[in-house]
Amino acid sequence: MQYNKSYFLFVLLFFFNFSSYSQKNTNVEIQLQKRKNEIRVDILKKSINDRLELNYERFLNTKFSVGISTTFLEGKFVKNDFKNLIATKYINEYQIVPFFRYSFSHKNYQSNWYAEAFSSINGGYYKNLERIEENSIAFYDEVQKKYTNIGLGASIGYKFYIIKRIAVDMHFGAGGQLNNQTNQVPDGITRIGLDVGYRFY
Repeated sequence: MQYNKSYFLFVLLFFFNFSSYSQKNTNVEIQLQKRKNEIRVDILKKSINDRLELNYERFLNTKFSVGISTTFLEGKFVKNDFKNLIATKYINEYQIVPFFRYSFSHKNYQSNWYAEAFSSINGGYYKNLERIEENSIAFYDEVQKKYTNIGLGASIGYKFYIIKRIAVDMHFGAGGQLNNQTNQVPDGITRIGLDVGYRFY
């Protein structure tokens, strides 16, 4: 997936702006411990790239959580550059990301840094400029095909809560595809987001 420079800068800005955010309120901590489930939507992808990403996270204890993220992507192929006859272009149609998180603060309370390991089941379309022969005539044309692949990666993130249950989650990560030897899938994957969500029982 391709992300422009402003996307990265926007996410990094939020990391630094909120890294010092912390409240010490025993009542809030107790309420958060009781709430084991959380749903979130990525407002950054939707606002910049018109991509809808939904997240669900389940808290196992104060250290560990697991979850899944689904992203529905929209895009268009760029016009082909016929000067580069081996160019391959992609449209990512979907991405499903199971993830596992570890909290550095050992508390899923009001704010914490975390590390994340994730996998990515992703698929879509690719167009490749290929040489075609018909009736002894050879020419180059774009051929569109589907692809599906699995990737692995890691992320770092920061999360804080507002009024006991509103979550703001920022993360940045990257990884690689397990099968990219045939040039039929994107080489790498990224996991970047600014999520807003709700934590519940």
